[in-house]
Amino acid sequence: MDRNEAAAALGKVSATDSKMADRMRWPFWRHAIVGAMAGTLLFAQTLDNSLNILVSGLVVVLALIVQRADGKKHGMTVNGLRKGRTGWIALVLIVILVAAVMLVRSTIAQPQLQQPEFWLLTGGTMIATTALSYAWQGVYRAELRSGDAR
Repeated sequence: MDRNEAAAALGKVSATDSKMADRMRWPFWRHAIVGAMAGTLLFAQTLDNSLNILVSGLVVVLALIVQRADGKKHGMTVNGLRKGRTGWIALVLIVILVAAVMLVRSTIAQPQLQQPEFWLLTGGTMIATTALSYAWQGVYRAELRSGDAR
């Protein structure tokens, strides 16, 4: 392969990445599902142990269903655990979620559902995780356009 062929091949890859970046725009409800799963996970912490495990497991299953549905509908799935800026966004999301779970379990008086702190924390976590889902999408689309996603 000579230089011209290599340059043409790289140009095609860049054009494909740009097209994929244009397609990678999920509707609001798709990002809101991330926030709803976070809120459900926090709610699960207020339940008895067996129900807590069941509801938490259902959240994990829902996450897998959403990822699979993304693959079927959009031809691609979102995997936030990758190197680069999107990996940092995913890490922040996980840290926020783990910290919120720990706060519910260790600092909010029982019954947690009757405490305003629980609802503030849950609402804030849902908003933050929804916003981070949007941020992840935006950063990944920018990386695709710039060629940094590879």
